[in-house]
Amino acid sequence: MSEKPSGRRPNTLGIRGTDLESVVRRLEGSDGGRGHVRRRHARMPFVRESVHVRLQQPGAAPQILKLACRNLSSGGISLLHNAFVHPGSPCAIVLEHRVTGPCVIEGEVVRCTHRAGVLHEIGVRFHEPILVADYLKGVGHEDLLSFEHVDPQELEGEILLVEANATDEALFRHYLSETRLRVRWARSFEEASEQLEKQPDIIALDLHMEHDTGPMFLVRRRAAGDRTPVIAMSVETDSDGKSLLATLAHVRMLKKPLDQGVLLRSIAEFLLQDLPAETGVGSIDMIGANLPRQLLEAFRTELDAAIRELEASLQDQDTHRCRHACQRLVSSAPSLGLQSLGDMSRDTLARLGEDGMEAVTEQIHALLDTCRHHLAA
Repeated sequence: MSEKPSGRRPNTLGIRGTDLESVVRRLEGSDGGRGHVRRRHARMPFVRESVHVRLQQPGAAPQILKLACRNLSSGGISLLHNAFVHPGSPCAIVLEHRVTGPCVIEGEVVRCTHRAGVLHEIGVRFHEPILVADYLKGVGHEDLLSFEHVDPQELEGEILLVEANATDEALFRHYLSETRLRVRWARSFEEASEQLEKQPDIIALDLHMEHDTGPMFLVRRRAAGDRTPVIAMSVETDSDGKSLLATLAHVRMLKKPLDQGVLLRSIAEFLLQDLPAETGVGSIDMIGANLPRQLLEAFRTELDAAIRELEASLQDQDTHRCRHACQRLVSSAPSLGLQSLGDMSRDTLARLGEDGMEAVTEQIHALLDTCRHHLAA
């Protein structure tokens, strides 16, 4: 998608801000009279002024357009345009993934509906499903689930439940009793690490286990190369660990007490569609083709120095050295395409200022594992 979109208008309709929101509200109101439609994929509000789209209509040259957006689902997107578009036209949409950055999603126009004046609504179906929560800020919640309805009998596979509370374990099994899922139970992170060698389809984990170190456990698993999808359960979905989880793809956060329907739909998110490829904590090699080799080598040297500084800060409980190591990673990692590493470093830096070395020791260990993963990539 090398062509450059032209013009200063935010989209082909020339509307932005409150004007766009007003148009979307009118569309929602007009749709309300059509009655409830039972859909496979839930539509999420996704009001955006400018979404870059490459469109190939029959008999015409490819176009690069900036279109307003109305909503998004696992299976497609609704766009607003000032002209008719032929159904069947191939297209590609650029969306910002919360971990890996801009992603090109291929699809096809399946409908174009005239709404009013020059306003047309374009329905695009993606060739491959996406996880909508991966394109929104923060970690996925139950209001961001891709599936509206799930048949329990469709759910088949194995879940590793990492849970210290026996009552919660029994409830979890009860909620899945009508499915074809097998549940294995780990009562500690050590036991979970051993059972993960059997490669479950999903990890369901209580973030508050072992002094609230669940987020660090997951980050370290990702750094070790484990890409298993995760359902993270917490009585406090606004806990400190949420910012750490936001650096990881394929993580869904559910609030306890669990709702059976939400749990089933969350599991379906990972089992009933092919998950997009993701790199978790990323790799220096991901960006090697776009940057000079000497710059990448300089960053590897910087990363090695940061690792040694973090190790020394842990050994000596030296807050100043730890802060300096985090600052150098925050400064360089995002610019080299390793946004998740930069976010982890920034979060560690913030917690260090609030709580001190002793309170963030496990988080520093997780950051170290991530740095070592990058250096070895």
